[in-house]
Amino acid sequence: MAFLAGLPLGQAVTLIDYESSWNLWRGQRAPSKPDYWAWNKPDFDDSGWETAVSPIFFGEKVKGGTELTDMKSKYNSFFVRKKFDSPDPEHITSATLRAKVDDGFVAYINGTEVARYNVTTEKPKYSSKSTKAATEPLRFLNYEIDDFKSVLKNGENTLAIIVLNQRRTSPDVMFDAKLSVVSDESDPPMVASTLPPRGLAADLEQITVNFDEPVEGVDASDLLINGKPALAVTGGGRTWVFEPGPLSHGKVQLTWVQDHGITDQALTPNAFKATAAGNRWTYTFADDNPPYVRRANPPAGLAVKSLDAVEVEFSMPVNGVDAADLLINGQAAKSVKSLGANRYQFALGQAASGEVNISWADSTGITGDNPFEKPFLPLGWF
Repeated sequence: MAFLAGLPLGQAVTLIDYESSWNLWRGQRAPSKPDYWAWNKPDFDDSGWETAVSPIFFGEKVKGGTELTDMKSKYNSFFVRKKFDSPDPEHITSATLRAKVDDGFVAYINGTEVARYNVTTEKPKYSSKSTKAATEPLRFLNYEIDDFKSVLKNGENTLAIIVLNQRRTSPDVMFDAKLSVVSDESDPPMVASTLPPRGLAADLEQITVNFDEPVEGVDASDLLINGKPALAVTGGGRTWVFEPGPLSHGKVQLTWVQDHGITDQALTPNAFKATAAGNRWTYTFADDNPPYVRRANPPAGLAVKSLDAVEVEFSMPVNGVDAADLLINGQAAKSVKSLGANRYQFALGQAASGEVNISWADSTGITGDNPFEKPFLPLGWF
């Protein structure tokens, strides 16, 4: 580890930017027990920590950020954590943490120390102190991460930092940071996975596209759903969520426009290849609900002069309808004929006068006429 003042970052890829949102723990007590060092590990559960936007400070003239109005004379440290997405370390040529801190800090990536300033304690705790006050005026310093290839992982990583004052009565504290890498990767980004997965799908209100590396320049209109652009997109890094708008059941083809602006974040950006194998996919969009009776004629409770047939409309096209599926006073219907994909007429024979009980057999072979083939749900007569 080394720090260099005023060193330009050049064409670096920003993994964590200034004025970002962090998970914050105020150092009034240890952030993790009984394992004190769990707090800087990537699998540590920080869902109980508060959210704070950097810069995090008190006693400084700062616009925005998060002011720790309760820190002076009460506690000497605070902890921050943030997850970030990294490209493949094998294609990274340098990694830099750029930070402005008063008075001192120690930073960890995935539990491994990567930078420190004004702290000599090997494993600082919430009660530890900075060895001296930060040099004024404060400025951003660059900390080159020498062992980034072994520390960073391709995908999700965690940066965890403890910030320390020299003493509880210190008049100020300050933290803000930026994490950047330089990548020389030459492979274009690819679609790694989608949600729903390719193939049979019951819900396409949103389509999530996971690229195999962080990308930028993604617009909603880049993704075509049956030739029409998506209506909206959110996300960042590897993961982007598209909203396709209303779709009809059947085949749904996902393609990309040719003049998109999607690239990776390499030093020389590599463009996404819209027509490459694996970057296009198809859904079979179908209703995964079981079929049920939407309406029947005559409806339940109606007094009729004669009853020799009933009509049933299912909620969707169905297969496997048999006369024995419908029971009249416990006896199977005489016959059945189709009036359409989801409408059927059952012939009963003339029922005797009085109350007629129409029900369904305990077991029918009726299923939805779609790839899910859900069995019929006999909810009664309507």
